[in-house]
Amino acid sequence: MAPSEKVSVEQIQLDELVDPFEAKLGVYRAPDGTVDQVAFDLSGLPRIDGMLVGKRAVDVPDITKRLCGLCPVVHHLAGVRAVEALFSITEISRTASLIRQLLCAGSTLDSLATKFVATDRDAARAIKRAGQACLRAAGSPTHFPDVAVPGGVRKPADEALVAEARKAVAQLLASGTIVGSGDNGVPSGKDGLDGSFADNFPGLDIAVVDADGGLDPLGDYLGVAVPGESEARVFAAAEWGNRVRETAPGDAAPRPAFDFSPANAPCTQQPRFYRVGPIARLAVVGRRGASPAAAQEQLLADTAQRAAELLDSSDLLGEEILVRRAQEAVEAAGLEGSRTGVGIVDGPRGLLVHRYTAAADGIITDCQIMTPTAQNELWLTEMLTERMRGSSLEEAGSGAKRGDDGIEESIWAADPCLPCSSAPAGLMTFKFEERSRTK
Repeated sequence: MAPSEKVSVEQIQLDELVDPFEAKLGVYRAPDGTVDQVAFDLSGLPRIDGMLVGKRAVDVPDITKRLCGLCPVVHHLAGVRAVEALFSITEISRTASLIRQLLCAGSTLDSLATKFVATDRDAARAIKRAGQACLRAAGSPTHFPDVAVPGGVRKPADEALVAEARKAVAQLLASGTIVGSGDNGVPSGKDGLDGSFADNFPGLDIAVVDADGGLDPLGDYLGVAVPGESEARVFAAAEWGNRVRETAPGDAAPRPAFDFSPANAPCTQQPRFYRVGPIARLAVVGRRGASPAAAQEQLLADTAQRAAELLDSSDLLGEEILVRRAQEAVEAAGLEGSRTGVGIVDGPRGLLVHRYTAAADGIITDCQIMTPTAQNELWLTEMLTERMRGSSLEEAGSGAKRGDDGIEESIWAADPCLPCSSAPAGLMTFKFEERSRTK
């Protein structure tokens, strides 16, 4: 740089320290001044649906992969699948399907590895190593994926990277760091919450399933478990717009409810609140009784086993990766009038939904992105309220500081996609804000 050149320097002043492990809680008082309700605050996760309105549907997959820094893979896959539904792309090659499934499995392993950091660092490393190896083998060497495209995937799997992933997953399975189900079908691994967690949620449990009701993170159906019923009900993902209603439309905490009314008929039944995630997926296949942490461990075990199967498939290394006619249909943007497409993925935190409506020119006119965190907010609020109702605000605050009131456990159970959910035991901090209205 020549001596005469000037460098422009921008000064940034930080007037607030942000605690990544802080959880913000809204507190509502009863007439006698005691705590009546405690709501988990999602104002730090504003709705991003509007970002996609006005965009060409064909451009959406390149946007969705960067919508979330914590769950980029599931947003990427849900966005691509919504575009495929929009343009009636109903099939992709087996090789492309396997690569997408491997990408999804790698994301789940990579994300849930953090749950073991405080209790078993070696296990966390092994899970993380396997997850990242799967992501690389699926074509995602960096944090933000660029793998799936409407009609398939961008490129074939690399044989050398597949071999590396196969070795890492095999080592993980052989290590015994993640434990499968006990004889009763309920996870029985390391879980500090097993003795204290009481599952009192009265609502529904929803997970992504295949046509037969089996768990499938990239399935095309919703499995809905109803308390008291032995088998889950199964609905096509395309019914999402008619089945799920936001009781607080557009809010960061929309509190969606599921409607069982007959298809294509006015709402005749009271929609019911629900939750998603590892504990919900077990309920959907009739395996109730696990705590959230044990359910996470079961998800890890199932995912690692599935990754091993994917990596052993010779079709994973196939060359047919893109349905050309599907790609041409998307690029032509030839829709007949307005159309809606729904893309669903069951990720490490649960069900993620992208729903796009586009006009005949392929421009998105309406969009709904429903994250697991938004869907689980009511469940988390009910757990927090159950723990703290009847105490004074001062007692609630001191109990949270001591870590003896179950607030940390409740937040870990719902696992919101905020840094606080990864806080080691005793390190989560809380900011209570007194509020005057009940949501």
